[in-house]
Amino acid sequence: MRVKVTDPNSQAMREFLRAGPDVAGYDPRSHTLVVFARARDLQKLKDLGLGYEVEIENLAAVERQMRTSGYFDHFHDYARCKQELEWAETNYPELAKVYDIGDGWEKTQGLADRDILAIKISDNVEQEENEPEVLILSNHHAREIITPEIAVYMIHYLLENYGKDPYVTYLVDHRQIWIIPTMNPDGLDYVFYHDRWWRKNRRDNGDGSFGVDLNRNYAYKWGYNDVGSSPDPSSNIYRGTGPFSEPETQAIRSLCDSHHFRIILSYHSYSQLYLYPWGYVAKNTPDNYVFVALADSMAHYNGYLPGNVASGAIYLTNGDSDDWFYGEQTEKNKIFGLTVEVGTSFHPDTTQIMPQILENLWPNLYAIWAVGEEPIVSVLHVPNTENANGPYRVRARIQPAITLTDSCVLDPERFFLHYSFDGATWDSVQMAATDSVDVYAASVPGRGSMGPVYFYVTAWSVDGRCGAWPRPAPAAVDSFLVTEDLVAPTISHNPLPDQSVYSGAYKVVARLYDDSGIDSAWVEYWLDGPVFAVPLVREGDTFVGTIRLNPPVAGETVHYRIYARDASAHQNLAVAPRDGAYEFRILDYRIFDLESDSLLQPVSGTDWEWGVPTSGPRVAHSGSRVWATKLDGKYSNNADDRLNTPPIDLRAA
Repeated sequence: MRVKVTDPNSQAMREFLRAGPDVAGYDPRSHTLVVFARARDLQKLKDLGLGYEVEIENLAAVERQMRTSGYFDHFHDYARCKQELEWAETNYPELAKVYDIGDGWEKTQGLADRDILAIKISDNVEQEENEPEVLILSNHHAREIITPEIAVYMIHYLLENYGKDPYVTYLVDHRQIWIIPTMNPDGLDYVFYHDRWWRKNRRDNGDGSFGVDLNRNYAYKWGYNDVGSSPDPSSNIYRGTGPFSEPETQAIRSLCDSHHFRIILSYHSYSQLYLYPWGYVAKNTPDNYVFVALADSMAHYNGYLPGNVASGAIYLTNGDSDDWFYGEQTEKNKIFGLTVEVGTSFHPDTTQIMPQILENLWPNLYAIWAVGEEPIVSVLHVPNTENANGPYRVRARIQPAITLTDSCVLDPERFFLHYSFDGATWDSVQMAATDSVDVYAASVPGRGSMGPVYFYVTAWSVDGRCGAWPRPAPAAVDSFLVTEDLVAPTISHNPLPDQSVYSGAYKVVARLYDDSGIDSAWVEYWLDGPVFAVPLVREGDTFVGTIRLNPPVAGETVHYRIYARDASAHQNLAVAPRDGAYEFRILDYRIFDLESDSLLQPVSGTDWEWGVPTSGPRVAHSGSRVWATKLDGKYSNNADDRLNTPPIDLRAA
């Protein structure tokens, strides 16, 4: 059965993992572990006092239903993976070449004929050029059948978009990209045709059990302890008789020894995570900042959670691929290996196959780009404008590459903005530092008429590496328009709640935005008679005005609207709300508004402070100011701190 362990106390969980359970997934967000539990696993959970809930009682029944429904027809078994690679090599011989890098265990015994196949994609695929290399590796664990789909899709995407998509073309021209759809071909077919839940390879262990967990069979810290792997051949995390005992892991070792991969992405399922070393201990590597930067950058595209054992993102493992990719630096170069845990199950619903593939497309492209260690360039938004006379300021954030091999020292003398009004003739201007960290700027002269302005930015390192925005520039460029502004400003406002009769002044705060800028803004308000207007004045990134009633009368209702006019030639006007009006009532009692008035009075101690706290939620619905002990630190020990309200009149209560 499949169970979820719901209260994983760390010490008890360590003892449970030492027993070698078949862990299906771990969610660090909820601190829950999903396990395919045998009777002895359930007993172990009870003995350790670990709570669990049953998710699937009868796994065999679920498997029968999947097979009769044709579920596996939506995925690639070994034969179909092989056909995809042969198709790629046949149809794109100048870009794709297939390599047989090793055998599945059953082939070494004459029981089957399954090879471990890799495909290399590059513009001069027959040559070993001095280009950065990256490997996308799938299917260590047989049942994780979504992972070959991601690899196969990546092959199609790169080849079919070469010469059409400038970014893909740039990557294929400047990188050597290796992809292995399945490194466990025997196990993959065993899942398709025998046991949906199979994890290991198909080695006959000679004692009635089969299989070695390939992701516990790498040499670095192999067998470090029995928590992160198991010496028991019947365990699903059995590490084998020795490091690299399996032909499948030997094939990966040989490939890494003969190439200079800088990044390897090893695809697994599931949990929506980016994992990196160390796995064998709860410690960070000396290059943890590099792993964090890579994982955070990829997570930007799909929202996966980055981390390692030390951060609490995953449980202990030893003999895994990532630790060896990075940790072994004597016989091969240092490789930044990351595990990508895809999706939320081993066998996603068929409607989720393509979404799970696509959510990993851009992270894959990013990793392929990142191995080039080029300066990182991104342009801050350049809005359209009505100003034909210019100039037009372009700002770019320029940072060193994430260091994988050699540190990237920037050369600010060679930061350039390139621009064109027709897309054919280009001019360049050097960019200069601004007051903002890592931000550089330059201006494009006025266009003189309506139309597009094309531009791109290049930034060089002192050793001659060039980064650009857009990344494949000048094959792809950015642009903005000199055009008429026919769009009114946007108005964002949280309506005022009911207010106290004891105030008389009611602050209205709004956020206003328009590409052409805000020319003027105001609030119109009324009771039952004439309409009054007060201006909205910019304060930081908001506009503020005050409705004043002289005198305020309890029971009355105040209606108001917000207006904003942009600075374009058309003077576009926006009003909020579009229909009707905002309103609030005047109440016959005090309302404590801690945002504009401290109101309360400390009467003893020194800890009470009124203001904006330095921790807590980044956005507060009711305002930023609070009374706290303290705003930016810990309160005093054994303190007697008292805070009083103003007098409260209860005579009418």
